[in-house]
Amino acid sequence: CVVYSVGGQPAAANLLLIGDGRLVDKFFCMRQDIGREHNLYFLSWFVNVGLCLERKLSVFQSGQAAYGNKLRLGSLLVRNWIYYRHGNPLLHGALGLIAPLVEVKQPTERAG
Repeated sequence: CVVYSVGGQPAAANLLLIGDGRLVDKFFCMRQDIGREHNLYFLSWFVNVGLCLERKLSVFQSGQAAYGNKLRLGSLLVRNWIYYRHGNPLLHGALGLIAPLVEVKQPTERAG
């Protein structure tokens, strides 16, 4: 866990998992007022890259959300799939018809 402080006060925290040659940025949270003013999201990104270089980790896996920022910083989004099955066959059929209509489209290429 990396904690970022501003003026001696905690302002952000980043939970990282390290293993098998990879760093996973699992969660990042920050106080919006202080964090934005001091660019703590972007600072944490560079600290994470520095940790990868220092520990010779070949993969930095960024967490979910904030896709636009991650693309600007060089991440590549990888499509994943969620499979579901409702216990009620009638509802399962209805959900199967509705699911394609509510699919969220995310960019799948690097920005730039």
